[in-house]
Amino acid sequence: MNTFYQMFTANLKEFIRDKGALFWIFMLPVIFIFLFGLVFSEESMGYGIDFILPGILGMALMQLGLFGSQQFLSLREKKIVWGLSVTPLKRSILLGSEILVRMVSGFGQAAIILFLGILVFDINITGSIVLLFLMILIGALTFISLGYMLINFVSSVEGGNGLAQVVQLPLMFLSGIFFPVEMLPGFMQPVVRIIPLTYLVDGLRQVLVDMPGKFSLSVNFLVLTAWLIFTLGITIKFWKWD
Repeated sequence: MNTFYQMFTANLKEFIRDKGALFWIFMLPVIFIFLFGLVFSEESMGYGIDFILPGILGMALMQLGLFGSQQFLSLREKKIVWGLSVTPLKRSILLGSEILVRMVSGFGQAAIILFLGILVFDINITGSIVLLFLMILIGALTFISLGYMLINFVSSVEGGNGLAQVVQLPLMFLSGIFFPVEMLPGFMQPVVRIIPLTYLVDGLRQVLVDMPGKFSLSVNFLVLTAWLIFTLGITIKFWKWD
């Protein structure tokens, strides 16, 4: 436990020192909230901040997972991770401490977004706080696992950022963050049903503002759990220290 705490503390300090990453992780969602909340209205778009805010929260958790793993990739590129491989440090401790830092960041993001929604835009959380916590937890874990899976297939930070960008674009625009997925053409609907962010955003809207979902909550949790198991399995199978 002492080793895990030391690794977690070291990773947290490294995370805090990266001011650029902190800005994008915590400020970009805030910018999106004010952009869509103040510029667009329910009268002009047909849906308002109640629809947008859960989508922004889902997007923030997705970006945390995809781009949060780039810090670990940087350590691997510098051979720091390889150096740790010749010590008694267990892989589970190294990876677990990294994941815990991302989880703390994810709940920090959620707290900021929900605080702004309640304070500035008068959002009322109508669903269960327990279900909201579980949805944020499974969503963050799923995309953190996806991020670590992706960096197994690149060897540099530049390659990792490029791959994350490629994956991010379809996730953002085909999962119903900014507009209902029903607006997408019929031939895209099968893709919509594959994307994990679709189910996270759908579930967040149900538990946050009691908005009718495209899927049931149990389906949302089930699909996200399936994605978590799949990506975690691939991450473990193709794990490399260098």
